[in-house]
Amino acid sequence: MKKKIPIMCMAFLLAVSLAPAQPVGAAEGSAQGATAREEKSRRKCVLMSGPEALASAIHRVPAPGKNYRWDPAKADFTGYNPCRPFSWIVLRVAGATGSSPQQIMFFHYGQFVSRATKQAFGFSPTINRIAPNQIKVTFTWAQNNEPNAKASGKAESVYTLTGAGMKVRHSGQLPPGVEPVNEE
Repeated sequence: MKKKIPIMCMAFLLAVSLAPAQPVGAAEGSAQGATAREEKSRRKCVLMSGPEALASAIHRVPAPGKNYRWDPAKADFTGYNPCRPFSWIVLRVAGATGSSPQQIMFFHYGQFVSRATKQAFGFSPTINRIAPNQIKVTFTWAQNNEPNAKASGKAESVYTLTGAGMKVRHSGQLPPGVEPVNEE
């Protein structure tokens, strides 16, 4: 014997099974909130590749010396990120060797802010992020007639992005004859 389900019960069951799991507009509202946050974050970062950022700012870095010229093709872009508050590009010269002139360019959300030193320095620096707005640089140089391959001079500097991100403060040591660019 088959039981008949009253039409009212069927209508109720159908309505419950088709009802949204959350109030109408709740998912839409949270999606709009996430989209707004993503848009705000995107507005902060200039979507420029490392080579594009370098090309837009290289004219603001003094020439490395008489017999040298900066070579954008030799630049190290591993520290550059247009969506980070503080990132960097290491600029190198054409025909570079281990001790050839270099310069560190600092960026705030993809916009050039400053450079690490007033003049170019020799040897590749070691650069580490220590906070979202701080970078530690270890400079190397040859001391007392050392061959370049055995350069043992070390100096550590910390660069801090300050204020609204448009100034860089230096603290620490630099190689002999190298001066900081203090923007603050």
